[in-house]
This record gives sequence, C-alpha cells and structure tokens, in this order.
Amino acid sequence: GQYLASGSDEGMCCIWKHGYPEDESLRYWWNTGHRANIFCAKFLPTGENNVVCTASGDCHIHVYDINQGSRGLSESTRGTDEFLLEPFKKYECHLDRVKKLGPVSAAVFLSAAEDGTIRRFDIRAPHACCLTAGSFRPGHRCKDTLLAYQRNREFCSIAVRPLNASQFIVAGSTADVLLYDQRMPKLPVSTYLPYEESEGRITGVAFNWNGLQIAANYSLRGVYTMDVDGPITGYAPPSSPQSSDSDGEGGAAGSRALVGNSDDEGGAPLVEEEGTAANME
Repeated sequence: GQYLASGSDEGMCCIWKHGYPEDESLRYWWNTGHRANIFCAKFLPTGENNVVCTASGDCHIHVYDINQGSRGLSESTRGTDEFLLEPFKKYECHLDRVKKLGPVSAAVFLSAAEDGTIRRFDIRAPHACCLTAGSFRPGHRCKDTLLAYQRNREFCSIAVRPLNASQFIVAGSTADVLLYDQRMPKLPVSTYLPYEESEGRITGVAFNWNGLQIAANYSLRGVYTMDVDGPITGYAPPSSPQSSDSDGEGGAAGSRALVGNSDDEGGAPLVEEEGTAANME
C-alpha cells in the first residue's frame, strides 16, 4: 500500500510513494512508448512492487520490471532524472482500446477491452500475438482469449474477486455487471442489473476487501453497491429528478434489483429482489 502507479495522456508512467513530501513522492517515471493515452497502470502482486503493467488506447499492453531500469538525464523541464525502462513483455492482440487490467497473481493478469474480449496473460509464458481471422472477428482466436462476445459489447472495467481469484466481474457498454469464473468462462455465474431499464453504460466496477460486495459506477446515473448474494442499493447523482414514490430523501425507493445465476448465453437473471437508492451527499 505504499506505492501508487499512474499513467498519463502523454504516455508516461509514474510510481509514487506514500508518506514522502510532495516534491519527493515521485520515485520513478518513464516514457512507455504507448502511442495513445494510458487508461490503466497496475502492479502485479510480486511482493517487491517491481512489476508494472500498462494498458493503452493504442490497443497494447506493456509489462515492466522496475529492477531492470536505469537513471538517465531527462529533457523535461521538471529537472528530475527520468527512468530509462523498456517493457520485457508486449501484448498487441487486442483490436480496440484496452481499458482496464485485473491482477490475478504475481504472474497472471486479465485485460478488458472495447473489442469485447477478456484476455488472460501469463508473463512467464512465451507469447505470440495472433491476428489471423477468427470465427467472427480477427484476433479472437488468440490463445490468451478467455472470453469473447459476438454481440456488440464493449468492456470498460474488470475486477478480480479478493480471496477467490478464479472469479472476476466485468462491465462496460451495457447496464449489467457480469460475474465469471475463469475455470468455466462460457457463461456468467451471475448477472447484476440494479434497475429495470436495459440501457446504460458502466465506467468502473470494484469488489470490496472481502469480495462480498460490488460497486458499479453508472454513467449519468450514479454508483450502485450490490451484495454478491443479496440486494442492491444505489447513490443517484444530485441532479437526478426525484421519482413520484420518493421516500423524502431524493432517492428512488423501491428500485428493482435483478440478481441471479445465468442459465443462458444472454446472462438473464433468475431472481428479482428489491433495492433502494439515495442521493449522493
């Protein structure tokens, strides 16, 4: 918890250390060579805070070992030493912007991209990007593809479940959050939809510390929290109009929360439960 990795629109990756004065908290920074902005930078849990992965709008993923870098004179006006570092792994098989990474172990991570695929990479294994024609779109036959949607679906976020790294949640251009198991990725284990309308876009999902709750940020709607095995509550944006059955707190009381195990390819929920929503403070 002492270090933070961040990426910029200029393709720079920075490593910050908590507890240092503001002018000393930047420990490393280097040019990743990405040709578009960096959407995600993540440490792999090696125990040494040395392996960093970056995902970019250029459809590529880079993996770095900080221990392999060296200091060099930067041409930046900041006047600090830039870190000279090259990726020891490059993954270029995604066909659209890579939005989020989900570390699974010290050597394995998942990636979510707007090409509708979830891929699983092992940095210990050799990799050759496969861009040959697949069953419905080029690149989907890559051996590292864990999940590929034939329908028009983009993935914008992914999170690996704490205490059970075989499971993960994904979300993006549709209103539902999907829970999958890496060992059986053909169908989702559960589908979560916090309101009846099927339209919506999710910009971020996350588990809590023990993996029993999910938080999902819905564009223009607010943040909903969902028990993995229970009801859903939400925080609506302050500008949202109050419903006619409001409980006086500006929330949409009694909003439908659809939660259940999937038994078909569409991930249709089987159970309906009641949820509540309240305004964000």
